[in-house]
Amino acid sequence: MKAEQLIGQTYWEIAPQMPGSRIENAYRSAMEENRSVHFEEYYQCYGKLLDVYVHPYVDGIAVFFHDMSDRERAAEALRSRTAELESLLRHAPIGFAFFDNQHRYLRVNKALCQINGISEEQILGKTIGEVLPVNARIVDPILDQVFDSGEAVETEISGETPKEPGIIRHWLTGFYPVFASTEKPVAVGTYVVEITERKRAEEAMARLAAIVQGAEDAVFSEDLNGIVQTWNQGAEKLYGYSSDEIIGKHISLVVPPELAGELEEMTRKMKQGIQDHFETMRLTKQGKRIFVFLSMSPIRNAVGRIVGVSKIVRDISERKRAEEDLKETVKTLELTNRELQQFAYVASHDLQEPLRNVTRYMDLFSRKYKDHIDERANTYIQFAMEGANRIHALVNDLLAYSELGVAAREFKPVSMLAIAEEAMDNLRQLIEETHAVIVLDAMPEVHGNKGQLVQLLQNLLCNAVKFGKSDVVPQIRIFAERLADAWCFSVSDNGVGIEPLYFDKIFVIFQRLHARSEHPGTGIGLAICRKIVELHGGRIWVESRLDEGSTFYFTIPARGGPDEDRGNIACGRQ
Repeated sequence: MKAEQLIGQTYWEIAPQMPGSRIENAYRSAMEENRSVHFEEYYQCYGKLLDVYVHPYVDGIAVFFHDMSDRERAAEALRSRTAELESLLRHAPIGFAFFDNQHRYLRVNKALCQINGISEEQILGKTIGEVLPVNARIVDPILDQVFDSGEAVETEISGETPKEPGIIRHWLTGFYPVFASTEKPVAVGTYVVEITERKRAEEAMARLAAIVQGAEDAVFSEDLNGIVQTWNQGAEKLYGYSSDEIIGKHISLVVPPELAGELEEMTRKMKQGIQDHFETMRLTKQGKRIFVFLSMSPIRNAVGRIVGVSKIVRDISERKRAEEDLKETVKTLELTNRELQQFAYVASHDLQEPLRNVTRYMDLFSRKYKDHIDERANTYIQFAMEGANRIHALVNDLLAYSELGVAAREFKPVSMLAIAEEAMDNLRQLIEETHAVIVLDAMPEVHGNKGQLVQLLQNLLCNAVKFGKSDVVPQIRIFAERLADAWCFSVSDNGVGIEPLYFDKIFVIFQRLHARSEHPGTGIGLAICRKIVELHGGRIWVESRLDEGSTFYFTIPARGGPDEDRGNIACGRQ
């Protein structure tokens, strides 16, 4: 509205809605009480917030209006911004605090309270030295620096908190000045970000890197295109390339040309995330071919995507050469063993006929001329006959020993109950002559050679009877017990026993502990037992005491269950 339109009119004519309002009351108070009045009012007719100053005059009042709409909008924006900052401070996932120049806490947020394990009430108004005395040694100088310089400081600090006493934790912190209308900061704000796990991970990675770098094995990595990314000292030593020479180059540099297909297969497995290990061949910088054992594992990034492969390579050239030498040695030993077996068989077989001739003709000579020669001559003839018989027995045992390996792998399921019964039948005459009592417990089924197992038990039973005490009936027990992966058999007797120092000696071929006049034999029986047990993948040993009997144990790998159809069987004199 223009000035010409207003002059000469009353205010109430211009603003008929004003009578009785707060504005009219303010105007009348200024005139009637002769005093200035100040108020703020939103004038709807103008659509504005006005700051009103009313001053009395002799013949009226003077009214001054100041448009406050822009200032109010700015204030509202400031209030909104302040609320946002307050919400951010309170709900931020990182710790915030404000300190005065005495290093007292002015404000803290919830996150910082959780980091320290202290409530807001326990912090506000106290110095950092009172709240965190260990950390104050680090933080106090930084606060002084920011107050003095007015410049922000960012750093990493480490220390303890009441939340985890004695545990060193790590934080990324920033200290920044807060200014008002002064040149010096009125406060210092700080943010605190927990980085303990990151620091621990970095330390672990550093330790791992040091271990990898110093490892004797070659340890390196490649990207998905086979480009070498890392290369440790072990790789330098193995391949002859320094890290500077090979990082950034393709790994095919150390792969023989004929193994290009193998490299392609490794790349395929790598991209599929397949771990693998195998033996192969590689090339050194000098062109030397080496046998290696290679392990490969995929490398994944933070989101799980495969970005490369790590490889561990060990030089096995010496081992491969040793294996080849061992194979040649085994072949030579096998050939020598076959030749020895053949020699023993032929020698034993060919000695049979001359021995039979000696025995036969000595027997004929004794019968025809025994009445024509003196007693001394008859004694000599008897000695010769006994010697020939011992040689005959020895040759038979040697022949049996040499033939053991021939049927070593002719194994099939056999019942140890039937084996034991056959062995006892073969010794029936000896058992009856000595009145021996043999107790046979329940026996399992095993996988083995029937003839050899019969000979094994027969030799053990024969020894148990032969080495019995005089005037004492032999008491023998055959027992079977299931172990984790084998059957353990035992043959126990009440005989003369064995001294511990002879426990190993008795299983050596031709070893005897007694004179032939006391106990006849060739000294091969237990050697045969040991060879049979070893051919079956087991072991044999003895436990004994002099005059208290002996127990011979042997094991056979378990292949079947026990024979539950038969109970204990007593054989011999009843």
